Amino acid sequence: MMPLTPKKSRVETLSTEALQESTPKRNIGQFLATKVWPYVQADVLGREVTKEEVEEYLGFGPGGV
Repeated sequence: MMPLTPKKSRVETLSTEALQESTPKRNIGQFLATKVWPYVQADVLGREVTKEEVEEYLGFGPGGV
């Protein structure tokens, strides 16, 4: 599995953009479809993230955070 780290800066940019652009009239589905999902790796879409993967992404190690 490829780590998500290389995409992190793009994801952070998109989340910041989402917060700045969020208004009642903004359609979150449209935002996700046009700005987020195209950047998600194809092998990641449609599958659950394991507990181990979540802990790795969050930086948890054998000794905790």
